[in-house]
Amino acid sequence: MTINPTTPALASSDSPTTTEVIPGPGRHITALDGLRGLAVVFLLIFHIFQLEAEPASGLARIAYRSTRICQTGVDLFFVLSGFLITGILHDTKGSSGFFRNFYGRRTVRIFPLYYGVLIVATIILPLLLGHRVTEASPFALWTYTANIPPTFHVDPPTFGHFWTLAIEEQFYLLWPAVIYAFTRTTAMRVCVGCIIGSIFVRIGLVSNGLSANFFMFGRLDSLALGGLLALAARGPEGMAGWKPKAIAVLTALTVLVSPLYVMKTGSHEAWLQVVKYTLLAGIYGAVLVLAILSTRTSLIGRFFNLPALRSLGKYSYGIYVFHPFFIDMFTTMRAHDATGRLETPIAIAFRIVTVVVLSIVAAWLSFHLYEKRFLKLKRFFEYGPRTDEASTAQAGARRGLAVEG
Repeated sequence: MTINPTTPALASSDSPTTTEVIPGPGRHITALDGLRGLAVVFLLIFHIFQLEAEPASGLARIAYRSTRICQTGVDLFFVLSGFLITGILHDTKGSSGFFRNFYGRRTVRIFPLYYGVLIVATIILPLLLGHRVTEASPFALWTYTANIPPTFHVDPPTFGHFWTLAIEEQFYLLWPAVIYAFTRTTAMRVCVGCIIGSIFVRIGLVSNGLSANFFMFGRLDSLALGGLLALAARGPEGMAGWKPKAIAVLTALTVLVSPLYVMKTGSHEAWLQVVKYTLLAGIYGAVLVLAILSTRTSLIGRFFNLPALRSLGKYSYGIYVFHPFFIDMFTTMRAHDATGRLETPIAIAFRIVTVVVLSIVAAWLSFHLYEKRFLKLKRFFEYGPRTDEASTAQAGARRGLAVEG
């Protein structure tokens, strides 16, 4: 998703009276760091509470089931990724080395941690321990196709969360060609087609007894909606007048979707899986718009610019990669505990805090001691000069991204 903690986006002004947002590679809206942080918080809550038994009844059961809503952090990541990646591709279209620089920058950001973890888990640890530490398909992991086995209901006990990274990488392979080949308005039509088409893909998957959750073309609506927003924001009118519409969409879809998660826990009823991802994309598309349009002095702006939330966003890639391994550690401990000591309230609180702290610490250490070494290589993939036509289009995009303060 991916998860993509340092993707350049757009830059926003801190002034509550300013109505301009300036796009460009290497610039970013600070609130989107907080939005990314919120997504990873959601996923931490969801995965951690999967460890715990569901209460039998009462408010505790409702509260427990409500944590299932947090699994939608994946959808938020997808919408945000589609928005940021499409913006980068559109703003650099026509520059020299367009494809080389995009893929080069994605490679030095994503591959080091991803393949570093795989090397440790599938090569080094088996050599040291004398046995495999995961039953996940090595081929699927190494080729970024970890979303294919669970589509056929083959869900590995470890590395199960890598399916989202596979979808992201597949999107990266596909989307640059789309943005390169089409004009902005035609690319917007392609986005709409992808949103509609993904629903039919999920209908086909469910009709054949397959999972609708993991196949990239069945999850393309969230990514494409993010892309649609990025392209529409670069139109002649920019994002002017979007805020009331975003509030209306967010309110309506939240009222519709939230009860379904409480009643169905977000994972039952095939028909619900067919439609829910598009509804969730709409919800998080509206949230993204509000995060962009809200100034730092507004309630929404202050929330998404919270230093702690933005820090979590910065390290969200590592947090996402590492946290399931710490959860698995506690799962193994509980499986070997016959005394019930690990089921007390204190023990539950301890493992929740421990998983969160270890995940953040591991992500921080990985980023500063390991990943940053590779990020320095981005200097070899700077976007080159743009053609006159592309420069004109970029100037139009800058004018078009005027938004409400």
